[in-house]
Amino acid sequence: MDNFNINQIHPRIFYAKFNDVETMLLSTFRVNDAKLEHKNEYENYPQYIKKYMEKFTISGYCIYGKDFRLFMRKFKHKAMTTEELEFTHKLLLSMGQSGINMSSKFTVIVCFNNENSIVFNHEMAHCMFYVDYKYRMKVIRLFKKIKPDVREKMFNDLTANEYRFKSAEDSDFVDEVNSRLSTEKLLKKGFSKHIRMTKKEVNKFKKLYQDNLKKQ
Repeated sequence: MDNFNINQIHPRIFYAKFNDVETMLLSTFRVNDAKLEHKNEYENYPQYIKKYMEKFTISGYCIYGKDFRLFMRKFKHKAMTTEELEFTHKLLLSMGQSGINMSSKFTVIVCFNNENSIVFNHEMAHCMFYVDYKYRMKVIRLFKKIKPDVREKMFNDLTANEYRFKSAEDSDFVDEVNSRLSTEKLLKKGFSKHIRMTKKEVNKFKKLYQDNLKKQ
């Protein structure tokens, strides 16, 4: 049985479902972080991944088309792992079958959780924000209705946890707030307890996400 498979699940959104975390990281970690260099990543990459797993818990993420293109250029003359070769082959095959060009705007949800899990939905929200202009504009309008002091506290919470945003108006920040509000069962899981939003306010983000998901 294959350790993972890749299928198109919505226009310009693919789903790479893995059976274990180690294979997921060996296959996609450098694709997801194509802009970064990781210490000793070329010397003994499997060992690097094992050590990384001891320090951090990762259940999934989404890969944007621009990062996949960067990875392909960056590793053109560098050795990919067997898992990376298989991942790129399966993704390009699925894209070709779906009529999606590599230069197009697309995303890949990468996780080992089942569809409809919180992780899956969180990453789906990121994907829709990236590929769906109408959805992104609706999210931004809803985001601007959040009280400025609450937005600032959210910004401080996320930046204190190693997120890097240019400002509280940064599109990446809006994207992260939306992904948390629209998919988390409990708001406090995503932000500290001093964030004050009513259930009605949060449910508007959840409804917008669910409504847009049904249209896909």
